[in-house]
Amino acid sequence: MKKISPHTMRPNFRRSFTLIELLVVIAIIAVLASMLLPTLSKAREKALESKCANNQKQIGMATLMYFSDHDDCFPTDNSGSKRCWVRGVAPYLGLANIINAKNTALISTIPPAMAGALLCPADILHANAGGAYTVCSYGICYYMRSCVGNPTYYAERITEVVRPAEKLYVADGIGLTASATNDVLNPNSYVYLAGTSYPFRVDANRTARVDYRHSGLKTCNILFADMHVGSQDINKMRLKPWMVMPKER
Repeated sequence: MKKISPHTMRPNFRRSFTLIELLVVIAIIAVLASMLLPTLSKAREKALESKCANNQKQIGMATLMYFSDHDDCFPTDNSGSKRCWVRGVAPYLGLANIINAKNTALISTIPPAMAGALLCPADILHANAGGAYTVCSYGICYYMRSCVGNPTYYAERITEVVRPAEKLYVADGIGLTASATNDVLNPNSYVYLAGTSYPFRVDANRTARVDYRHSGLKTCNILFADMHVGSQDINKMRLKPWMVMPKER
């Protein structure tokens, strides 16, 4: 008679985790996640900031091409509209389709999906605005525009700007306006940045201002008048009201 090995008589089973072991594994995963999430969040913020800086570089290149075609003049503002600078650079950004059919100084309403370099990826307010506004995440220097008729403060040509590498031309900006039907603040399509606006005057109405939307809401990206892009800290910005004055020495 064939002998049966005692090992073959043992039931075949796999050892399962105990509850304590499972809890330990879950605790380790939670600790690792808590360590990684801040790093991942910072990496995401940095990616958005880099994309925004790239947008401003595109706007800078488009503005340089505009200068070349218009005798070094800033995008025209002969109608008194802030929208003119967008209209001027739009064709150079591949956004000629946003100019309305009448070819006036105004820009037709466009949704965020069509805004291209005009929409900062960290600008949640404009990104959620739908098609109700002409989306533009950036504010323009109030004093750098053509056809303003005031040679004392304004620069109509880039050649009139003193120390252009230190002067703000375009920056992360936000404008808010109350809805006609409720108290919800809606984003303005365009923003002027001037010496009378925040942060250059800390007591200014902040519904139209430089928007510190990067690095944990502490920095903004700036396209300077020499068309290089840099980041500026909120506290340092407050000390430099001359940044928006093109002829200030």
